[in-house]
Amino acid sequence: MRTSTLIVLGLALLASIQSLYANDSAAEVAAGGIQLRKEARISMEKERLTVSLKKVTVEYEFLNTTDQDIETEVAFPTPPYDFAYENRNGAYVFSDFRIWADDEEVKYQIEAKAKFNGADYTEYLQRLGIEIHTFGHMQPLKLPIQDNPSEKSQIDELPKDTKDELTHIGLIEKEYGLPTWTVLRTYHWKQVFPARKVLHIRHEYEPVVGIESYLYKQVIGGIPNSCTDTSLEESLRKAQETYSKQGGTGKSDTVGADWVKYILTTANNWTTPIKTFELVVEDATPDRYHKPISTTVCWEGKVERLDSSKWFAKRANYVPTSELAVYYFREFIY
Repeated sequence: MRTSTLIVLGLALLASIQSLYANDSAAEVAAGGIQLRKEARISMEKERLTVSLKKVTVEYEFLNTTDQDIETEVAFPTPPYDFAYENRNGAYVFSDFRIWADDEEVKYQIEAKAKFNGADYTEYLQRLGIEIHTFGHMQPLKLPIQDNPSEKSQIDELPKDTKDELTHIGLIEKEYGLPTWTVLRTYHWKQVFPARKVLHIRHEYEPVVGIESYLYKQVIGGIPNSCTDTSLEESLRKAQETYSKQGGTGKSDTVGADWVKYILTTANNWTTPIKTFELVVEDATPDRYHKPISTTVCWEGKVERLDSSKWFAKRANYVPTSELAVYYFREFIY
């Protein structure tokens, strides 16, 4: 399902960064790390997901359908991410992730793994004293600066022979010594689900936002990997015509796409279906440099206007079969 609206927000963008988040899932701590598993004794009575460029909030109502308390490890995996540009909300630190159970804030643990070419280099990098999830404190959008100690990363401080070994393996690239591994980061905590009772769990975080920019002529006919349709294409065509008539004055010939993606299908690790599922999508807000063209919700259900700044969807007895993506198309103005 694609829904679009002609609000006017906008943005010119530089990099393509995919961002996916997942529903909570039952999990267990095994030798290989956090492993998701089925937990058929607990049902998801309700889920309310609110998505914006600045914050994602998920509120659950879980019901333990048995006569005994159930204690299980619960895991929340963040999307795999690589060292690249900072996303629109800053570096990939996920430091604002918070969880509440029945309004009591929950302490959690974090597992970070380093993968490269299908192999796990977590222990290897840890032995070298490199913090995996920050890429050894390497600064995004900057190259290593050898003459400024405050800018040096943990990789910069390694002996030459160790850096040569990392280069040989492929964990840092040859020219500038920038990290190449992918981070898989999972938040996990033990949770007790009381017998025959509903437990409210809420978590929120600032999403990593996918970004890409296109020339208008590139998007007429559809933007790859998004659920665009003819109405969006027509609005982009009109924006291009306006740009041409103005001779480029005060506008850019570039359209930006920001997106937030969320994995819904991990909800199927609990007893299905989700009895009540609600989705709220907030439009982006304007700023001095950007004008919005449309908000596009890619989902398997129907999405409707809630008010002038939000979209809303509701499903009963919902079993997710695909994931959610929200795209924000914007044009750049000088």
